[in-house]
Order: sequence, then structure tokens, then C-alpha cells
Amino acid sequence: MKEQDGDLGFVKGDILNIIEMKGDWWIGENDKGERGNVPANLLQKYNKYITIQKDDAEEEEEEEEEEAGDGDTYPRKKRHGKALWGSIKKAVTETTVSDVLHAMGAVPSGFRMSTLSKYFNESDTYRMINYLNPKLSVSNLMYKDLFFDPLTSKIRPRKVKIERIVTLVSCQQIPHPGSGIKLLSRHVRICLFDGQNILSNIHTVKVSDKNLEERTWLFSTRIFERMNISEHGETFIRTNSIVDNIGILFELGISYIREERPDVTHTFHFKRMKINDRKTSTEQKDEFSCGWVHLPLLDQDGTFVANRTFNLYVNGGTPYEKGVEVDPSISRRTSTNAFVSLISGNKQPRLVVRISLPKTEQKAQLDSLPDILVGNVALLPFYSYFRQIMADVLLRDRIDLDSTELVHSPLLANFPNVADQPDLMKVLRDAWIERLKTVERSQKPSFFSSYSRLRDEEFMKNLFKQVFMESVYPVVHTVLLPKYKTGDTDTEQKRHEQICHFDQIKRDRKSALAALLSSEMVFTPFNIKEVSFNVVGAHCMLKHTHTASVEG
Repeated sequence: MKEQDGDLGFVKGDILNIIEMKGDWWIGENDKGERGNVPANLLQKYNKYITIQKDDAEEEEEEEEEEAGDGDTYPRKKRHGKALWGSIKKAVTETTVSDVLHAMGAVPSGFRMSTLSKYFNESDTYRMINYLNPKLSVSNLMYKDLFFDPLTSKIRPRKVKIERIVTLVSCQQIPHPGSGIKLLSRHVRICLFDGQNILSNIHTVKVSDKNLEERTWLFSTRIFERMNISEHGETFIRTNSIVDNIGILFELGISYIREERPDVTHTFHFKRMKINDRKTSTEQKDEFSCGWVHLPLLDQDGTFVANRTFNLYVNGGTPYEKGVEVDPSISRRTSTNAFVSLISGNKQPRLVVRISLPKTEQKAQLDSLPDILVGNVALLPFYSYFRQIMADVLLRDRIDLDSTELVHSPLLANFPNVADQPDLMKVLRDAWIERLKTVERSQKPSFFSSYSRLRDEEFMKNLFKQVFMESVYPVVHTVLLPKYKTGDTDTEQKRHEQICHFDQIKRDRKSALAALLSSEMVFTPFNIKEVSFNVVGAHCMLKHTHTASVEG
């Protein structure tokens, strides 16, 4: 059922996730990630336990059988066997996937369902869109973290108390899941954490080694053309929050798909038996945490850690659990035998990470960013360009700074939403590198003349806007591009196909505009939000940046 563009087609029995409820038409999303308008009068709340509840109701009617003996004054109620099975069935149904896999021995007992993956995918609270956008002050009359310096005609630098470069070196002795689990990808999620609350956005780094059987995870720190952005192991952190026990939370994770037992068939041919050991997929996908590490950013004497390499033991369970080992079969407890203790320690899961101060060039770019942010070092120039352009649009070029009217700027409206989507940021970076090859040396920023530097910086900012509009903006609004979901390899593959499809059309027609007008591309219905920035939007309100406790 789909009457016009913008509607979401569905049939009776479909299960939709309601994104927004306004009036008689709501915005829904189906299991394929497609969104659109749906009539509210044709929907009813979905109860996933309806089958169990119906079965229990029927069983309650059967279990009340009255049996009165010859001398009985009161009838006795006989409880049917189905009633006992009903409570067991409900308990089994409510058992989590993690419990089932632990019971099967498919994963070590210290593995848990990923905590940071759930937070990242369920809302925008811990994504860059909620941190790159400027925040209004308590009075809502001005921005608290975005200022323009008229003397330099640039954004005013924001100095913070903690600013570090975090380099993932390796993860060692990470247990491999057992039979029934097929690994799809491995990664490390990073955020600021105080032991109870998440204090920043969540950033993800993928393992560069493609051999999924290795117990050692390796990361790439080299920056080069056509690099895989998601596998870059250098991360920057910024924060002005100095709370007790503030540090960096590392969550080691794997994406997986469950497999059924091998199908064993017997074929007799020339008196020999043939065994077919093909495994069939259950299509049940999820993400496990292989452990976590909380690295405090303050030493015991109160100084901030810097220029040090840490070799840290990985804890099992969730960040809320204490004293859980990843794999209890290899105990971390010390032994009286020094050799046994040494061997046991070498088998423990560990994370090797290096904390260092930013370089001079990185420092200048970091100072243009918000007070709290965690991100990819390879993408640092793009975040800096975005913030500088934001200061120009909102503070320098606006006629009425007190006006709350929408500001026309497709870059401000779209960049924060794609800033932590590595596939689209790779598209932007590749297009930017190719465009820079055509720029004359005289147009690039020079440090010999202040006038020349200012002129060239304006040129580079305009070039950045142009590259973004030609490379990323069209792809974001294609109909067939699935919503980004970290850890979902199928979604990543579908997104990759759509990105390559648009890139191929653009190269064949030798123009981004020609690709936009191509009949081979189908775009979502135009919405004013695509090209306008709301100065009092939800992500600009200070109250939107709350913290959340990690669930146990």
C-alpha cells in the first residue's frame, strides 16, 4: 500500500518501527531500513509475546479440572502438566541470545552483548551529530562553544584541559569463538568514560588484519591515498570535563552470524561413505563484546598521562561488571611457581595502546573543534574545515544574529550526520585528494603572507564545500542507501554497492550534476531540512548532551 512518494508501503502483518508520531501520519521504518509516512489509523501496537500469552490462557482453562471423591466436601483442582510446561516455555523464551551461546559453549563466559554498539545504533545521543553541532548557552541567546574572532577572521580556538592522540597498537590473545559462530568483522569502540557514564561520542576502529582466525588484532596507523578510513588506528580525544576517574573506555567487539550444526548425509558409493559438512546460516546476527579496558587519563599525582605506551589486561563482562575474566579457563591469579605465573600472564587478553600529545599541525586543527569530541585522526582536517565554515555561516555572514530563521547551508545540514559514517567519509576524502591534485600551488595556503594565507584559506573552504556537495550530498539522499548501522556487514555491503553505483555514473558522465539528473538514480523526496540548518535545533540545545549510565 503506497499512494504517493514519501509513503512507506506495507501489508497486513508487517512490523514497523515508529520513528516519529505527528498527527494522523506517522514516520515508520521497516526491517529493510526503508522509511516513509504511514497512516496511524491502520496501525496497532505490536506485542511480541501474544503467542505465549494466548497459549497460557488456553492452558489455564484446561488445568482446572474438578475431581470430587465420594466423601469429599470440597472439590479439588488438578493442575494439568501443560501448566508446568508453560512456565518453563516462558522462561526459555525470555532467555537472551548471550545466555544460549554461553550454555552451548560457543563463546567464553566473559563475552557479553556489546554495550557501546547498542548505544551507538539506538539513537543520535552518542554520535557526532550531537557533538559537532554548536551548543547554545543556558540563556539560548548565544553559542557556548562557537565564537568568531574578527581580528583574524577565523574561528576562535577552543582550549581544553585534555587533548591527546590515542594509537591502537594491538590486541593480543583475544579468544576465538567456538563452533556455531562465524566471525564477520572485529573492531574496537572508543569513548570517554568515568566508570559509570559515557562522556563523549562513540568512535569505532576496525581491525586491519583480514585473517579472522588470528588471536592478535593489528591496526594500521599509516595515512595514504585510498586508505580504508575505518581501519585507521589513530584517534584524537578532547574534553574539558575533569570528573573523578575520567578515562578512555575501549570495548573489543566482534560481529558474528550464528550457524546451525553441520548437515551430515551418508552416500554409499563404491563401499565408501561421503560426509557433507556444510553449515547452514540461521541469519541471526549480532555483536559480542570480547572484553573492555578503562584507561584513566589522570595519574595518581593528578597529572595527565602523555607520551606513554600501556600494556593493559582486558576485563570480561560489561564495563559495569567488575572482577570478570574474559576466559576463566586461563586464570589471572598469580601462582607460587614463577614460570607458571609467567606463562599464565602471557596468555591473558591484553590491549596495547599509546597515548601521545598532538603535533603542532594537529593542535591547530583540534583547537577549532568542540570541547568534547572523539574521532579519526585521518579525518581531522575535514572536521576542522566544517567548524570554520560553521563559524562563517552562523556568526560572520548572518545579517541578524538574533534571528531563529532557518539558515540555507546544505553542508551544515548534512555533514554532522555523515561525520562518523566511514564509508561516506572515505568518499569525501578520496574526492578531496583528487581535487587537490588540480589545485595550483599558488592557491594553496601559504604561511609567508597573512593576506595570502587568509585569501587561500577562503579558497580552500569554498573548495571543501564544493567537493562535499559533488561527492557525498547526492549519495546521502539516494533511496536505496540503507541507514548506517555499525557492525552490520550486510548493510555495509549494500551501502558500498550504492556508493560505487553513483561513482560509476559520475565518472561515465564526467559530471556530478549529470549524475544527479541521471534516470538511473532515484532520490528521496525533497525536504527543506536537507539544505537548511536550524539554529535552535535539537542537537544545538544544551540539554541534549546528557550522559547515560552503562547497564549491567
